[in-house]
Amino acid sequence: MQLESLARQGDETAAAELAAVPPLPEAVAYLWVYYFDLARTRPSGGMAISRIDRHDIRQWQEDEFIVLDPWERRVLLEIDAAFIASTQPTPENEREEES
Repeated sequence: MQLESLARQGDETAAAELAAVPPLPEAVAYLWVYYFDLARTRPSGGMAISRIDRHDIRQWQEDEFIVLDPWERRVLLEIDAAFIASTQPTPENEREEES
């Protein structure tokens, strides 16, 4: 989302990075929609973003009347892990903040 914001503001590097992202395969696009719906129910973790766990997914499945295969559940957990990792400061970002 930060890349999209930067690209809208005219950042050519961000726009190029977004253009280089391969399209989402249609066969699994529904999992991305599921993830966004599930992420809206993410519990508050105070100072940090809480991870979505299997219990959260199980409750979401019950609420939405959706049955996931184990591999689909693993994909949702992997998407969330990637999201959490993308929000963590990198050594590069920490150096910029110190300057």
